[in-house]
Amino acid sequence: MGRIGRIYRRLWSLVMRRPTNFSWVIPNQLAGSGRPMAERDLHWWRRQGVEAVITLTEYPIPEEWVKSSGVRYLHNPLQDHNAPSVEEIDRSLDFILKQMDDGKPVVVHCAAGQGRTGSVLAGYFIKQQGLSAEDAIRKIRQIRPRSIEGQQEQSLYRYEEYLNNGKRSKKKNNE
Repeated sequence: MGRIGRIYRRLWSLVMRRPTNFSWVIPNQLAGSGRPMAERDLHWWRRQGVEAVITLTEYPIPEEWVKSSGVRYLHNPLQDHNAPSVEEIDRSLDFILKQMDDGKPVVVHCAAGQGRTGSVLAGYFIKQQGLSAEDAIRKIRQIRPRSIEGQQEQSLYRYEEYLNNGKRSKKKNNE
């Protein structure tokens, strides 16, 4: 979608006065969204209850927007349309889990709020709720249609395998 997608998101933000594709996947705890196109979009997120933001796009949110909104912030750039590595998913989830442990609702966003965002959100359900990659992908797509692209699906299966191998190793060491 490229340039047309950027124009669409900017127009949406101007007309609707909020970011595209925002929804809670766990009510008042964890959300996904498209990229904020103006400082007011971060303030809109704050009015929805968001207190922490993770950016998955190549470019971070401007520092002055982050400061003025008062959110906790992590920029963890993932390449668009590519499969995130196990380490990239884990880094995102470490931030999300820390914020949620502190009682801070989190929004995860990329450009459109679909591929990269959906992958990280599905990773949360694999890690925290023990869902299989297949079930986590299905769950995210039910809540957020068009989420997670083909290569990204494969990275979630690898992430599930990585977590399962880690659990087996811990179990073996405890025997």
